[in-house]
Amino acid sequence: MPCAITSGFTIDCKDAVGGLKNIYLATGVSGSTITSSVSGGVSLVSGVTFYKYELMPQGADSFEEAIQSNPANGTIFYQQTVVGNFPKMSQTSRNKFQAIAQTKPLVVIEKKDGTYWLLGQVYGCEVTAGSHLSGSAMGDFNGQTLTLVGNEASPAQQLTSISAITIGV
Repeated sequence: MPCAITSGFTIDCKDAVGGLKNIYLATGVSGSTITSSVSGGVSLVSGVTFYKYELMPQGADSFEEAIQSNPANGTIFYQQTVVGNFPKMSQTSRNKFQAIAQTKPLVVIEKKDGTYWLLGQVYGCEVTAGSHLSGSAMGDFNGQTLTLVGNEASPAQQLTSISAITIGV
């Protein structure tokens, strides 16, 4: 059997935390080279520059990777979804988010546990939803929301360290 199960799963220490800290975006997968480490994970993404998008510490930002399977067709893929909330509407942020919506970026998420994950490794990610919000009350959220979705044949891979990518200023 070519897809044999070769090990089990045990519950580890209770040291996991949820949430995202930052999102890093690079224009498209074209021109990028991704190198995997011997022990697994991504050791280098070259040929593209990532830009950091800070998230609010108490934000409702999230990442989900859903397994999509069609047994009738014998297919499986992984749908990677990132939701980011970026405060303060402005013309500058409007222009940035319009540019993101018009490309298929490579995405790196930085989780609050200090790990980094590469999304859209082969096909990039698409902006599938987003909004500019003014809020209605003085204390309401004012800013942009953005949903990026990638569909990949393999699950997201962890970066061996943040130095695996080039970060622009």
